[in-house]
Amino acid sequence: ANYFMNLILSMLTRRAAASDAPMMIPDDQLMTASARIASVIKDDYIPFLPKIVPHLIVTLKEADDITITDGDPNSTGQETECDEDNGTRTVTVALPGMGVKKVVINSIRMQEKCQAARAINEHARSMGLAFGPYTDECIAALLPLLRYQYSAEVRCAVAQALDPVFESACEYSVNTTHLSNLSVPQTFFPPIVMGISEQLLEEENDDEITLALSEAMSNITYYAFIHTKTGTRSCMTCIEAKQFVSTVVKVYETCLKRRKHIMQKMLTENLDTDQIVEHSHFMDIQSEILTCLVDCIGYTLKTLKELFVPIFEDLIVPSFGHILNSSDSVDTKARFGAICLFDDCVEHCGQFAAAKYGQLLVSAVTEGITDRDLGIREASVYGIAQLARHAPPSYLEPYAGNLVQYLSDIAKEGAEKAKEDIEHIRLVENSVSALATMTLFESSPFSEISISRKEIMSIFLANLPLKEDCDEAKINHKGFCDLVESGEVNVEESLVRIMEIIGEIADAFKLKSLRKKLMDALLV
Repeated sequence: ANYFMNLILSMLTRRAAASDAPMMIPDDQLMTASARIASVIKDDYIPFLPKIVPHLIVTLKEADDITITDGDPNSTGQETECDEDNGTRTVTVALPGMGVKKVVINSIRMQEKCQAARAINEHARSMGLAFGPYTDECIAALLPLLRYQYSAEVRCAVAQALDPVFESACEYSVNTTHLSNLSVPQTFFPPIVMGISEQLLEEENDDEITLALSEAMSNITYYAFIHTKTGTRSCMTCIEAKQFVSTVVKVYETCLKRRKHIMQKMLTENLDTDQIVEHSHFMDIQSEILTCLVDCIGYTLKTLKELFVPIFEDLIVPSFGHILNSSDSVDTKARFGAICLFDDCVEHCGQFAAAKYGQLLVSAVTEGITDRDLGIREASVYGIAQLARHAPPSYLEPYAGNLVQYLSDIAKEGAEKAKEDIEHIRLVENSVSALATMTLFESSPFSEISISRKEIMSIFLANLPLKEDCDEAKINHKGFCDLVESGEVNVEESLVRIMEIIGEIADAFKLKSLRKKLMDALLV
């Protein structure tokens, strides 16, 4: 690997010294090869980064080779003409204020930009923290290309490259003493996600590109959320967050309109097999896009917490509040997104928000727990746990008895089967968490429910440890330790099971606070 890297560097050095030197191997292929080597030798590649990254940045910044002349109006909108011999693409378009123009683009230059972005992507994924010192320069070079008007392929490659580069920047900023790198996440996060979201509004019916951009944006907002949890300041101000969420909501609503149009065609038109397959594929891709968009809003909400409430009131309630129930929307994916965002609001935005928006959520989740769609059932059960934890008890009180019975019936599957044999394990574990939150813990609002507490305790213990949702697991494992310490769990009857649970929890969740809690429970 070292031999090949030195060979690659010598070729790049000669090329830089004599730009007219013959190219035995094109630069983009050399960069692709170096990226693959980086993915194999990992930290041993670090000495080569200062020599490779500048070449990639230069390629990204190279000016486009474009010629614009008057065009034939009859050719406007026709397919792009490709000249493989000259490496050009020609398209006739109507440009605002310029009329009909014939645009000739050097496609080789575009392809080089695309390959450079992919090489940066591979380097950042392979090197992780070690790529941190180069993230600011890479992001600065990639950002302008998010709106690259001549190639969707370049825009896609750039967005996908920004994903691991931003992750590396976040990791490096909390592990470095270099002042210039400490604020890279805060400096670049807003323009990255705003650039992607604004571009999403302009993408014209290319679902694969839209999905790639949405996935990258979702991942980047997740990294920013996790970065803020390390104790650093938020990567986005409230004003920036409102602008970002507003754009994401517009993209979401556009997707819903397109889905509604296709759904109506599938319901009302006599489609052949190929058309059904095509429309089903479209709906699947759009579902993935919607999930990414909701995640972007959710991570922003979880980052700002109470500060997000005005944004929730102005943007989320008007756009999502009216699709919480089945009577308001036949699009299950739309309802799922709405329930998830209201779940997050009740969980993360404080007591005031839980009280204000919890009533809307109660109606949705009490209906949603019996929905045919698994995602809606999972989100509804999760919402019940959050309402029991954060909202006034009076909201769930009229439904408490039926809810506890329903949750018990679902959770019993976890007591009767091994977790790997349960098909809908997240639904089961969400039900266990909601059941225990409603009835078993010190703060549970319905601990006096008529169903046998001993039976609920047995179901709860049989399902531990929880593994599907780390945050819910921590809450329930802490509650388990409290039950052992308080004597609620009969140690003599359940000693073997208690020791098994404590051993599995301690092994799966290596957290100091939880380990101390476990030790206290063991001492009891």
